[in-house]
Amino acid sequence: MCIPTSENPNSYFGYVIQTPRALHYLLEGAKIVSVESKDDISAIGSDDKLIVVEQIKDKNTNFSNCSEDFWCTFANWINRYKENKDKFTNRTQFVIFSNRKQQLKKDYFIDLCNNAQNDEESKKCIATIKDTFSSTNLKIKQCFNVFIDEQNKDVVINIIRNFSYQVPNGGIFEDVKNKIQELHSENRNTEELRMKMLGWINEKIYDKENDKIRKFDLSQADFRNYLDNNKNLKLALIDDVSEFDLEEAHKQYFYRQLGLIERGEELKRLDCRDYYRWLVTRAKEEEKGKFTKKEFDEMYRAVYEKWLEDREYLFSINSIENDINKGKRLYNCSIENKSIKIGNTSFDDSPQEVARGICNFLANDNSETQNYSIGWHPDYKRLLNEVDND
Repeated sequence: MCIPTSENPNSYFGYVIQTPRALHYLLEGAKIVSVESKDDISAIGSDDKLIVVEQIKDKNTNFSNCSEDFWCTFANWINRYKENKDKFTNRTQFVIFSNRKQQLKKDYFIDLCNNAQNDEESKKCIATIKDTFSSTNLKIKQCFNVFIDEQNKDVVINIIRNFSYQVPNGGIFEDVKNKIQELHSENRNTEELRMKMLGWINEKIYDKENDKIRKFDLSQADFRNYLDNNKNLKLALIDDVSEFDLEEAHKQYFYRQLGLIERGEELKRLDCRDYYRWLVTRAKEEEKGKFTKKEFDEMYRAVYEKWLEDREYLFSINSIENDINKGKRLYNCSIENKSIKIGNTSFDDSPQEVARGICNFLANDNSETQNYSIGWHPDYKRLLNEVDND
């Protein structure tokens, strides 16, 4: 039997703090994190036993001795323990997590339970509560009767011994971000990773049709698989290009395009570096087989379509400028593209370095990307064709 608390969720967005708490336990390594199952949040370990059951509070409450939040939570824990004995152990943690960071008042029932560290202290806590309890609230009295029932004595002792009242260290979302920084600091944008993780959980637990949280089991295996498939890419490390590479680049179509817009020598060196970085990165990813040809094509098409839009817009508003300046504007705009990604995978590098490498790759008149060929000077095809025919 579950006794409704005063904070049973109706709207998902009113109780969205379950998402970062679920993420917290996934980051801690729980095998399964359940939402709205044994409690607001519950976590199962590798032995398929409950590590923790957690009740989340997101309103101001003093957890007084006549607090429905306190009494209903404990009564529900007792009943669930009895109904699912095979899932609980003497190490299962029982947590009330308050997002409001309220401090417990000394000698309140919840404070006594929070300070009990072993069976003897738990028994003393129970005795004190029995002697001093007083309430005319029928729901609270119903919960109290569950608490003092002799048949539940061992269960109550176990719950109190493993009970804790917890609050965020900084803020509930800040704590998760710090945990991610601790575990996944390798060349990642922590904020972006946090949003991806929370978004993945939201997608699983949010019943959009009814605007509420649904019961859902989040597995560590699915979580890890999601992370593996959404790691950001990093361009292959090339600090600079060799003289040989530069000499080879001079023969390439993309390099001659840069000449048409009178790109400076030092800037062309950066362009060549990022062009080669993209060639190495693409080869490595193709070898791994992580991305399909379709996903590469979709990325190239997105870059190409943005180039088309930028060209039309920039050439129209700068119609009185000479063609070289038009080409410079188009090139500079294209390498500022910050939204390049393969499938759902972004890049850890500077967006400009990524865009510079890929744009020059598409500007190289490759047979495999001929449908997405781009250029800078308004008349680059004719001019370069004339050079080739000379």
